[in-house]
Amino acid sequence: MRSLSGSKSLGYRPAWRRFGRVPTIGLVLLCLSFAGGGVWLTMNDQAMASAASATTADPAKPAASGDAQEKFVWCEPITNTVKYDKMERYSLFAVLGVAVAGLFYALLLVGQVIKADKGTPRMQEIAAAVREGANAYLVAQFRKIFPLIIVITGLLYLTKYHEFEFAVGRSGAFLVGSVFSWLVGLCGMMLATTGNLRVAAAARHSYGEAMQLGYRTGTVTGMLTDGLGLLGGTCIFLIYGERAYEALLGFGFGG
Repeated sequence: MRSLSGSKSLGYRPAWRRFGRVPTIGLVLLCLSFAGGGVWLTMNDQAMASAASATTADPAKPAASGDAQEKFVWCEPITNTVKYDKMERYSLFAVLGVAVAGLFYALLLVGQVIKADKGTPRMQEIAAAVREGANAYLVAQFRKIFPLIIVITGLLYLTKYHEFEFAVGRSGAFLVGSVFSWLVGLCGMMLATTGNLRVAAAARHSYGEAMQLGYRTGTVTGMLTDGLGLLGGTCIFLIYGERAYEALLGFGFGG
């Protein structure tokens, strides 16, 4: 760390400072282009639909029931027992249970890793330095990405601004997906720096115990990814039903 700080006084600039702004600006412009295109397509489709209904509608003839779009109902898979049978509703709740079980399993593995032997004081000192660097990286990453997340959330809202429930769902799902993704990275990085110390300490006595701790440490990130992904996707299905794709678009983008 000291050598790096000393090189800074000699005019050294890290690569991320020299070249980091160009990809960031390009990503912002790309997101703005996609959002602008989405807004334009939405407005164009709405205008075309209005024009088509104006030219084809016959005032003397009532519109067919299938021509009108069905009104959206919140949480319809839960409230509408006619449209959604028991198997469909039970399946959604079963997937929700799997998501919760995955998160609980990840929490159980975290407890097992933390309770393991920490090794010698010198090993703990080195691990603390590694953890400090990892935390600094995560904070710097969050400061760079968080403003972009807010901008994209607002742009996604504009792509469906004429339908409030879907505008909120799409932008809100993107925000939740982004937060879930950040939480997975945060927990994974923190547990990796914590687990490495335990694995190194266990390797002094037993190769099998070290492998077991390494497996548990890596599995936590996988369980968090699967659990949070299933949790968010299933909740979107329970809220939006057949129109879940409107919000899943934002959730997948955020993740």
